Amino acid sequence: MAHWDPRRLVCLGLAIVAGGMLIGSAAPSLPLFLLGIGNNLGAAVGPWLSGLLFDRTGSYLAIYLCALGVALTGLTALSVFCLVTRAAPAIRPA
Repeated sequence: MAHWDPRRLVCLGLAIVAGGMLIGSAAPSLPLFLLGIGNNLGAAVGPWLSGLLFDRTGSYLAIYLCALGVALTGLTALSVFCLVTRAAPAIRPA
């Protein structure tokens, strides 16, 4: 595995956050801003972490289990959000 200089990771992280801020500033709301940052972080860290897990375990099973855990966490959060929030009351025309 290639040697990673921590300064490179810090620069990468700053670039990801700056990109998320730029995309988020054009977005109409904070959730889209946070979604952009999460997407950029996942795109940057995902392949690196997957490679590290494969190098350590020699198998893709750990990577798939981590992906399954992240997906289930996201589905659980979405389910809770949908159950907790209520639709805005309909405004009837006068």
